[in-house]
Amino acid sequence: MRPTHGVIALMLIAAVSSVVLSNTPPSAAFSAYRLADGDDARVLFDASASTDPDGDGIRFQWVFGDGTTGSGMRVEHTFPSVGRYTVTLMAADDIGAWHMITQTVDLADLPPASSATAVAQPSAPALPIGHAVGERAPDFSLPDLDGAFVNLSDFRERVVLLEFWLSTCPGCRGSMPLLEALHDAYADRGFVVLLVSLDDSPDDAVRYLAANGYDQFVVVHEARPVEFGTGAAFGVTSTPHTFLIDRSGVIRLAGLPSLITDDAIEDLL
Repeated sequence: MRPTHGVIALMLIAAVSSVVLSNTPPSAAFSAYRLADGDDARVLFDASASTDPDGDGIRFQWVFGDGTTGSGMRVEHTFPSVGRYTVTLMAADDIGAWHMITQTVDLADLPPASSATAVAQPSAPALPIGHAVGERAPDFSLPDLDGAFVNLSDFRERVVLLEFWLSTCPGCRGSMPLLEALHDAYADRGFVVLLVSLDDSPDDAVRYLAANGYDQFVVVHEARPVEFGTGAAFGVTSTPHTFLIDRSGVIRLAGLPSLITDDAIEDLL
C-alpha cells in the first residue's frame, strides 16, 4: 500500500530532525472515542497515553486518513462519513526523536467519550511504554498476509513471542523450527507466535511460509523500513529480533530467538 501524502509529510519531518544518541525516543499511543452529540462521524482522539522516558515535552501530529491532518494531544475531528479510517499519530520530543504509530479506526465501533476519563486513569501505576525488558510493549496495528489488520493488543491475556523477521534472513530461517516447536508445545495454553515480516512485499513471506509448511503463526507485514514505524518503536536494527511478552503486555525477554526457552515460557503461562 502506497503511503498517503500526510504520512509522507510526517516521515519527511522525522527525516530532517536532529539525532541525539543519548536521547530515548517517545512512545506514541492513542485512543479514539465517539463524541456524545448524535454525530457518529465526530471523534475525540486522545494521545495522553504517549510517554517519553527522558521526560521531554512531546508534540503530536495526526493524519486522519481522510485527506486531513491535525495537531495536539487531544483533538476533535469530524470525518466525511462513518466508516473505517487509517489514522497515523507521530509523537516527537523537544530533541527531535520521534515515534509514529498507525491504527485502523472503525467509527461504528468506538466507545463513547464519557469513558475516556476512566481509560486515562488506571487503578495502578502504569509502566512506561518501550522496548526494554520490564517495559510495556508498544501497541501496533499492521495488516496480516490477507490484508486484515492485527493489533498486538488483540493478544492481551496471552503470552506472545514477537519476532521481527525476514524470509531471506538466514538467522530468521534458522529460528523457524524453534518457533514451530514452541508453538506446538504451548499454543493450547495461551501462547502465540507473532511474526512481523519486514520483506519488501508480503508475497515474499507468503511464498516462504507456504513452501516450508509454516501455517501456525500469526504473520503481519510492515511496509516501512525497519528504522521507521513498528521497528523503530521496538528498537529493532537487525533480524531476527525476538521479544517474549507476558499476559499483561510487559516485555520479559528481548534479543535472539535462542533466549526463548521452555522455562521462560512456563514461568509466564
